[in-house]
Amino acid sequence: MMRMWLPAALLALLLVACSSDSYTTGDGRYSYMSADFAEGHCATVGTIDRVLTDEGTTLQLAPALAAKWASVPDSTYRLLLYYDYQEGAATVRPRQAVQVPVMTPLYTLRPDTLRTDPLTLESAWVSTSGRYLNLRLALKTGTQDGAMARQTIGVRCDTTATATGHRYTFTLIHNQNGVPQYYTATAFASIPLTDNGPHDEVLLRVNTYQGQIERQF
Repeated sequence: MMRMWLPAALLALLLVACSSDSYTTGDGRYSYMSADFAEGHCATVGTIDRVLTDEGTTLQLAPALAAKWASVPDSTYRLLLYYDYQEGAATVRPRQAVQVPVMTPLYTLRPDTLRTDPLTLESAWVSTSGRYLNLRLALKTGTQDGAMARQTIGVRCDTTATATGHRYTFTLIHNQNGVPQYYTATAFASIPLTDNGPHDEVLLRVNTYQGQIERQF
């Protein structure tokens, strides 16, 4: 399998910030807004017409969602969808979608050639469907003399046999690449688990600013 690096231009699509002018109760602007990780169907270039959420629910979008990054018709894209939901409605109204890169694991005999610069793992969880390991990351970033940031992330996989199946150890790869660390930006990514069996184990390793941490799933 091949590693997928995420250039800064793509990471910019992952930055998420939600705000409202004031908090209101009842039927306010944000009263029915929901957010779900999902697989979105690209109907035509630049549009998503329906999604399958990680909980297994199919949502029809009306109107269709405009997404410039959805460039291949009749294909599927990983995304984080913000939408208005009302009980019993046949469709949902999309507000925004953030593309979520799917990091294909790299299998390598030379892990020493891959950088593991520190970053922050805010949370990690396996989707209800069991198809993805989702990551919420905090990256330190910035620009210097107008230059565009180009740090990259990816994931390495090591596989070992267990008594009942396999253990997949995912090590997060990160190259700060000299990018200034002026401020922190939130980024999402997903690691596919489609090859995993019911008795397989998943271990995530991340080098943080406080040292290496491990999470087992």
